[in-house]
Amino acid sequence: MATADSIPALLGGIISMILAMLVILKNRKKQGILFSLFCLSLAVHGFGTFFTSFVTSPDLALVLNKIGMTGNILAVPLFIHFTYVFLDHRKTRFKLFFFYFLSLLFFLSNLGTGFFTGIETKPGGFTGVPGFAFQIFAFYLISAVIYVIYEYSKAMRHAGSFAEKNRQKYFITLLMMPAIAGILDSLRKAGIVYLVPILLIEWGIIIFVVGCTYAILKYHLLDINIIFKKSVMYSIIGAVVLILFEVLKFILGESFKVFLGITNPEVSAISVLILAFTFEPIRVKTEKIFDRIFIKKTKLQKN
Repeated sequence: MATADSIPALLGGIISMILAMLVILKNRKKQGILFSLFCLSLAVHGFGTFFTSFVTSPDLALVLNKIGMTGNILAVPLFIHFTYVFLDHRKTRFKLFFFYFLSLLFFLSNLGTGFFTGIETKPGGFTGVPGFAFQIFAFYLISAVIYVIYEYSKAMRHAGSFAEKNRQKYFITLLMMPAIAGILDSLRKAGIVYLVPILLIEWGIIIFVVGCTYAILKYHLLDINIIFKKSVMYSIIGAVVLILFEVLKFILGESFKVFLGITNPEVSAISVLILAFTFEPIRVKTEKIFDRIFIKKTKLQKN
């Protein structure tokens, strides 16, 4: 069943997949390929986490957990590699070998029982029981994010142009989101700090990917310039409404089940009725925002 952790994982996976296709279609250079592969690894993590909530077999749940973790393992060296190319760093062969070699070790450990020693059942479905390698990887992941933020901060201080500084600033700000979320999740699991009973890292990934998408579309990050058409706008509006429906159905389902004992079919009907009344305001508002941010900007560029 869908849970408070699986829904953001699914959204993050979908958005990461779309961003990967967008970048690879518009930027076939090395930095574009690396960033697309990084987004695909985030998508693997998101889909693996999401589908774990729906399986009924513990063995299959364990496999899906390991698939999701594989996405995390691949994401680290890919983003560091992308950072070196994006910042035009030289003499990085040894550093890249180090990060890719560590990821290979983590991957091999993930094939066995290093990351997950087994599977346990919780109210929202199955979840993996963390092993020793999982704890080591959590520390490694946080350290890698801090290192990348340091590299962008150093590059920003030596940037030659205002536009270049802005690019570094975007990545620093966006990277802070999953970094803070990952630290808080680790502290919660260790019993040190307990803020919310959900995985914040999934929301951190969503903020990062959505932020990158916005920067690419509006400010041509990664040298991607896209000319928008009205048909694209209506497709995005449709996607927004679809996501809203699923989120609303989940929230209503959990709330009504706890407080009123209403079943899922009745919740779906209520969701449809609510969306029927709110669709037009949502469509109009989304169209105005999209037109103000992208369409008008494209017209100014043409002139």
